Amino acid sequence: MQWVRGVILIGSILPMASFASQTTAWQDLVSMESSKPIDNQLIAQGDWPANPLTSGKKTTQNNYLENQVERIDQEIILLRAELAQKNSDINQVRIYINQLNRMVVLPVFQKRLAVLKLYLTMAKRSSQTPSNSSANALNSSLYVSSMEPLRFPDISDKSIIVILLPLTGPYAQAGNKVLSGLKSGLEANSFQGSLAVFDTAIYKTVFELWEIVKYYDPDFIFGPLQKQTAQQWQGLKTGIPTFYFNSMNALVGYERAFSPSKSKGLGQILSILENNQFNNVLALTDSSESAKKLEAEFYQAWSSLNSRGQYQHQTIEKTVGQSIEAAMNINRSEERYRWLQRVTESTFEFTPRPRRDIEAVVSFIPQNKAIQVGPILDFYQLNQITHIWYPNQTPTLDSLRKNLASWQQTYAILPVYTQAELAFIKSNTQQEDINGPFYALGQVAIEIVKNSAISDGQNLHINTEFGAVSSNMTGQFHLLPVIYWVDQGVLERVTEFSETFTK
Repeated sequence: MQWVRGVILIGSILPMASFASQTTAWQDLVSMESSKPIDNQLIAQGDWPANPLTSGKKTTQNNYLENQVERIDQEIILLRAELAQKNSDINQVRIYINQLNRMVVLPVFQKRLAVLKLYLTMAKRSSQTPSNSSANALNSSLYVSSMEPLRFPDISDKSIIVILLPLTGPYAQAGNKVLSGLKSGLEANSFQGSLAVFDTAIYKTVFELWEIVKYYDPDFIFGPLQKQTAQQWQGLKTGIPTFYFNSMNALVGYERAFSPSKSKGLGQILSILENNQFNNVLALTDSSESAKKLEAEFYQAWSSLNSRGQYQHQTIEKTVGQSIEAAMNINRSEERYRWLQRVTESTFEFTPRPRRDIEAVVSFIPQNKAIQVGPILDFYQLNQITHIWYPNQTPTLDSLRKNLASWQQTYAILPVYTQAELAFIKSNTQQEDINGPFYALGQVAIEIVKNSAISDGQNLHINTEFGAVSSNMTGQFHLLPVIYWVDQGVLERVTEFSETFTK
C-alpha cells in the first residue's frame, strides 16, 4: 500500500529489503529468531535443522556441498576486499578483513588474506604520522568547524531515503512510532522519492545490514535508533548523510543526531525562573539516584546563572509534609511556641511562621509525592510560592489522568505526548499513532533536515509543535520536554517561556 504518491515501496527496489520489511506483519505469529534471514554463513556452518528423513549415506555429499558454499563465501568477501583496496577504501578493507577473521579461512585463500592485512597495516602506519596540518584537520572532525551541510535530498522522484529502525522485538513500539512520524513528515512535504525501510532487529550485525543497504545507493539515512546499533553503524563510516535517533558521543560532518533529553530539559525550569525573576529556590528530592542526579545538574546550571539568589536542597526522608516544614523553618516556629508555653505556663493562639524568602519549589520526585506539594503550601498559606514539578520518574498516562483533579497550581514539565494522549483517551478516537514522544521524534526530524538553517545551525533553541528543540556545537539535537500548567483537572500547555524560531 502506497502511503505517498510516487514513492516506490520496498519490494520494488530489492527483494531482500521487501522481506526485511514484511517480517513486521508476522511478529505476532513467529518469534524474532525465526524472522532472521538465513545467510550463506549459516548454511556453511551447518545451522540448518537436522532432517530425520535424510539418510546417513548422504553425509559425505552434504559435507562437500557445505565446503563448496564456504569456499564461495570466502571468495566473494576476498574479491570485495581487493576491490576496496584498489579503490583505496581503507575502511571497507578493514570491515571485510574483520569478517574473514571470524571465519576459518581456507588454505587456498591464506596468501591473499595476508596481502590484504599487510596493506591495512601499512595504511594504519601512514595515518599515524601525518603532518601537523593534516593532524589538525583530522582532530577538527569532532568539532563544529568541520560540520558539513547535511545535504538532505530534494523531494524529486530520483532521491532514495533509507530508514533503519527496530520494527520487531523489545524496541518495536518505539521504532514503529518513529517510522510513523517520519512517514507523516515526508508526506506533509510531498516527498516523491523512493523509500526503503529496514528492520534492524532481524540482522545479526550492522555489517550484514550495510551489505544490503549499500546496493540502494541511498541519498540519506534515518537511524539507527538503539545506542549500540547506532555506534556500530557509525563505525562503518559510510559517508552517507545520516540522522541518528540517539545521543552520540561524537559526530563527523555528514552526521546529525536527535534524541529526547531529560538533562537538557532542565533548561525549561530555568526559563520559568528567569521569566518570573525568581532568585530563591527550594529543591525537593527523594533518596533515589535519578532524583539526586537531576538536582545536581540543575544546581550547577542554576548557580552559573544566579549569583545573588538563595538555594536550598531538601531530601524527603519520611513524608513530603515534614520535609517542607523543615525547609520552611516551620519546625523551629513550633519549637519556639512550645518553649514559650513552658516558660510562661500559658496557652497562646498560635499560627506557624514559615520563612517568606523562598519564591519557587522545584521538585524532582515521583507523582505520588509531588501531588502533595501544592496542598501543603496552601495549608501554610504559602500560595505565593510557585511549584515546578520535574519528575524523576515520568508518570504513566493512566495515573496522570486519574490524579489530574488533585493537582494544585503547578508547572509540570512532561514529555510532549501527555496532553495529546489525554485528549485521545477522553475522545475515544482511534488516533493513538499520532501521539507520543517517539512519533514526535520522527516528525521533528523531517523539520530539522529539510531546513539547512536548522540542520547546519549551532547552539539553537527553537520551538516546534512537539516542543522545544536544542542543538549543540557538534550537531547533536535534543527534543525537550514541554511545560504544562496543571490545576484541579486542567492540563494546559504553556508556551510563553519558549523561544520561537523564524524560518
